[in-house]
Parts: sequence; C-alpha cells; structure tokens
Amino acid sequence: SQPLQNQFNHSHSLYISGGTEGFRFGTDLSYNHEGGVMKKSYRNRMSVGIYVDYRVGKLQIRNNVSYDLARSSDSPYGSFSDYTKQQPYYPIYDDNGKLLQMLAIGIPNPLYEATLGNFSRGESSNLTNNLSFYWFINDHLQLQSQFSVTKNDSEDKDFTDPLSTKYGSSDNPFTRGSLSVSSTNNFNWNLNAFLAYNNSIGKNYLNLSFGINAQESQTSNSSAQYKGFPSAALHTVGHAKEIVSKPSGADNKTRLMGIFLSGNYSWDNIFLGDVSIRFDGSSEFGSNQKWAPFWSGGLGINIHNYGFMQNNGIFNQLKVRASYGQTGKVNFPSYSAITTYEAQFDEWYVTGYGVKLKALGNEDLSWEKTNTFNIGLDMQVWNERVTFSAEWYNKKTIDLITDVTVPTSSGFASYKDNMGEIRNRGYEFNIRANIIQRNDLLFALWG
Repeated sequence: SQPLQNQFNHSHSLYISGGTEGFRFGTDLSYNHEGGVMKKSYRNRMSVGIYVDYRVGKLQIRNNVSYDLARSSDSPYGSFSDYTKQQPYYPIYDDNGKLLQMLAIGIPNPLYEATLGNFSRGESSNLTNNLSFYWFINDHLQLQSQFSVTKNDSEDKDFTDPLSTKYGSSDNPFTRGSLSVSSTNNFNWNLNAFLAYNNSIGKNYLNLSFGINAQESQTSNSSAQYKGFPSAALHTVGHAKEIVSKPSGADNKTRLMGIFLSGNYSWDNIFLGDVSIRFDGSSEFGSNQKWAPFWSGGLGINIHNYGFMQNNGIFNQLKVRASYGQTGKVNFPSYSAITTYEAQFDEWYVTGYGVKLKALGNEDLSWEKTNTFNIGLDMQVWNERVTFSAEWYNKKTIDLITDVTVPTSSGFASYKDNMGEIRNRGYEFNIRANIIQRNDLLFALWG
C-alpha cells in the first residue's frame, strides 16, 4: 500500500451569459482534477470559452472560441505490478533506516526509485475558433457559411535520474541519466459555404442546395533522446552531455476542396426523389487524377400516405425506396502518389549532401470509388408497435489502392496503384416489437 493513495477528484465549472435581443454573449470556465491511485500521478484539465451572437436585420454572426489545457504526470513510484511481484518479507530499509537501492535478491527497490528525480510528464493544448455567418435573404433563400480553425500541440518528457538503479557499475558515469522529448503539432482549418432554397407550392415541396467546402490539415512531430546529466536538478536539454541519435521528425500537409449541388422533391409527401452531385479534389492523389466527380440519386413512395390507406388501423408506415450512388475515399499513406527522396545528411561531399530515391510515386493514382445500389421496404404497424425493414444491397468498390510488386532490380519492392475490386451484396432485415408499451414501462424485442 506504500505507493498508493486515497484521491479526491473534483471538477468545477462557471458559466456567465447576458446580452440584449440583438446581441448575446457568454463565457465558461472549468477545471477538472483527476488523481491516480499511485502517488503523485494526476491529470488536470483547464478550459475557457467565449461566444458572441450578433443579429441585425436578416444577418446573424456567431463566433465561439475555446482553449483547453491538460497536464498529466505518471507516478514516480512506477507501476503497481512492480510491487505485487515482490515478497512482503523483503527488507526495504537498511540498518540506518535508509531505503535500500536493491532488495534482498538483487531486484531494484521501486520505493528508492521514487525518491529520485525520475518523471514522465505530458502537456497538451487545444485552441478552436468557430465563426458562422447567416444571411436570411427571404423566406425561401438562405446563405450560410462556417469557418473553423483548430490548433493542437502536445509535448511529452521522460527523464531518468543518473542515480537510478537502471544503471550498473559497468555504465559510463558521464552518460548516466536520460531524457526523451517528443512533440506533436496539428493545425487544421475548414471552410463551408452553401446557398439553400426551399419552397412549397400546393402539394409540391422543393429543396435545393449549392455549396463549396475547402479544408487543410498540417501535422508535424519530432522526437529526440539525450543522455549524460549531472543531476536530477539539471535535466534540461542544455545540460545533456550528448544526444543519443539524430533527432527524428515528420510533417504532412493535405488539402481537400469540393463543390456540391443537391436537391430533393416530394409531392404530397407520397412521391419522393433526391439527387446530389459532388466534385472533389485532393492533394493526396497523383497530379493527373486529383479531381473526381461523385453522384447519387434516390426514389421513394410513402404508400401509407395515399387516401385509401388513411385510418386503416394496421399500417402507420409503408414505404418502398431505391437508391444508387457513388462515393470516393482516400485510403493510403501521405505522399504515396509522389516520388520521394531521402537526403543523406550523414555523408557530406565537396558539393554538399546527397539524396537517393526513397519511394516510387504514381501520378495516375486516383480515388477509390464505391458504387452502391439498394432497394428497401420500411414498415410500421399496429400503432407503431412493430417496426420492420428489409433491404437488398449491391456494393462494388473499384480502383482499390494496393501495393504492386516490382522487381527489386528496379531499386524498389513495390508502388501504389489502383488495381483491386471488391463486391458485397446481400440482404438486411431489422425488426422491433414493443411487447409492453405504457407510460411507465416499455418492454421491447428487436433483432
């Protein structure tokens, strides 16, 4: 029980709002403490948010910004399993009352390690801003747009005290003590804007939308390990004797843009139809295949809304439907579509450093496309006590991205290409029955 603790976890929040009919504002603050059962382990989170909502005439502007900060630390007492593996009769103190570095059988004393300067800490932050704009042009036409920005940063540090029992007598005393540092940074923005029209004339209802979407994602990470520290108090990078190996890092940037047009029509809520067309482009594909069109359409009939079906006492819903459409996705690692090179910084020449081919690209690498056709029936009977749906589907995915093996004499083992196909077809049935349905009790079976 020596490495354990009783922990009091608590959270606090405060929210304040106010304003007038045309202007509203609010702010919120929160703090959350989560302590672990191991001594000195915790995770603390703090957040603050502010929003404003301004309305004038047919215009409305909203902005919401939030910031989150989280800090965590593992217990210097190590893992609880380090203690459960030991025998209760092992002495942990010497004759002078000091903690032994090693137990009776030569196993490191985890309680001694807890008195050193070892630590494993992490910190992460998140900043998000969402801006929305609405223009209610008239009763049937509306322009809406959103722009969001998100920034995430995290850093982890793991330090081992030079006095740790992890180091033996054979280890160089000048290279004892280690520090590992890793960080990740993400930055994303997303823009959506669309114009929506909806109107009903008699038994006809029409809804049309036209919009664009653009987004960008940037990610970078780095890690490094250092060794040789004079003491636990001097544990920063500048106090290290040397770096263990060359620091590693990676970065990735992707962009996506799309234009879409969609519409749906219904007559007397009996005949239903919808169609959508989308044109997407992604920076992750080959230079010859960045853009691709996608579309879908569907039809449906609400039979239960016919006049002869009203008040029939059995059917609450009886609908037949069918749809066909094509979607696309990105399903490969970043930069697979382009030929990449690796810089040889370990070997410098008179003219500078050299480079070598690392991966073979494919300028014609394109989207994976999935074509789906389905026919279905939806039904509710006896005052919605029984719900049943049945569907037949046929889904075919083409241009699957896969690794194509090439002779190793080319200098590469494989490259990415659109070479595969998958077809899934079958039936799906769902049924739910409310056996007992009262205001205070519901017993249902479904499958």
